Amino acid sequence: MQKEAALEHVSLTKRGLLDYLGAQREPVTAKVASIDLDSRASTVTEMLERCVAQGLAERTTTQRPREYRLRKPTCPRICCGTGNPKVTKN
Repeated sequence: MQKEAALEHVSLTKRGLLDYLGAQREPVTAKVASIDLDSRASTVTEMLERCVAQGLAERTTTQRPREYRLRKPTCPRICCGTGNPKVTKN
């Protein structure tokens, strides 16, 4: 008699991915992140690229395989990113 394991699918969220990146000491590839987060590599890659486009994560454009890391803010205020608390983006 076969036993079926009940597997619960946990969908990947941007918050979960950013929390994962923040917990890493070294940059990680999308493949490593997909294994650790139990998600498809294409899904993780797409979300990582969106985070890079939004300025939340960073990577070296010429490096292969691409290694991603959480972007360190230049200013404690997320709204401006200039380092000057009197300046805000419009």
